[in-house]
Amino acid sequence: MQDYVEDFLEEIHSRLGYSKSTYLAYATDLRRFMGYLQQRSGDFPRLADFSTSQIAAFLEAERQVGCNRSTLLRRRAALQSFAAFLQRRGALPQSPFEFHALSVLEPIVRARPQNRAECLSPVQIEALNRLMRASQRPRASRDHAILSLLLETGISIGRLVKLDLADVAVEKGRVSLNLQPQAGFWFRLGAASKPMINYLNDGRLEFIRQAVQPALFLNQTGQRMSRQGVWQVLQYWGRAASLPLSLSPRLARNTAAVSLFRADVPLEAIQSLLGHRNPHSTQALLHRLAKLEDDEG
Repeated sequence: MQDYVEDFLEEIHSRLGYSKSTYLAYATDLRRFMGYLQQRSGDFPRLADFSTSQIAAFLEAERQVGCNRSTLLRRRAALQSFAAFLQRRGALPQSPFEFHALSVLEPIVRARPQNRAECLSPVQIEALNRLMRASQRPRASRDHAILSLLLETGISIGRLVKLDLADVAVEKGRVSLNLQPQAGFWFRLGAASKPMINYLNDGRLEFIRQAVQPALFLNQTGQRMSRQGVWQVLQYWGRAASLPLSLSPRLARNTAAVSLFRADVPLEAIQSLLGHRNPHSTQALLHRLAKLEDDEG
């Protein structure tokens, strides 16, 4: 099915004249759907996997990771356009999917009604830092390093859990991370350096169960942490600090985006750190965050 996706994107970009922002948004939507199908089946997606039930399950999964209603509506529109393309190609029968089925609409209705960008305040960040520094939990050192890293760089959870010890360099009490191995993009940490060093020197030893383990962040069994594991870590500390909002990867990344923008980091660098393929996504996020600050001010 990947070949059909590429042909569809080429058609809307070259022949139908869709705007660049719409093209990039649809590319993101279809890439997310393909990734979802592959994760569920463990194999490359096939046309047979493209069904009403899979569409409904995909939208529900996207809702659960924080996508708002407008994003889910766009996801559905992209899949609907892709289905029409497949019908024109004769790859699918007419009207194979029920895009207005209750199972498809329910995740959209239940999703957040607007894309309200939120971020942590300096007071909330300091409360979290104090709590984690004072904690006697064996995992607190690791968790503090993870949160500090997210708040300073805004990298995705997918990239964070792929970090290896080889991606870390310590010099004169400062930590640098190779955030994009293929491009050799090293980022020099500031405030996150101390929590990272504490974890590397002491905290990580608590998790080692085998002689050779390249992963930077380990779980209680000594294996590489999963995305779900990071979610659970953030949720735990958010509740422990009695935050008025859920501590999630999205919240941490939004907070990092604000900090980077205030520090006059170039837009292209912020886009790279956040892992946005579409520069318009970075601009839109910064605009929403700036509006949030204006509203609260």
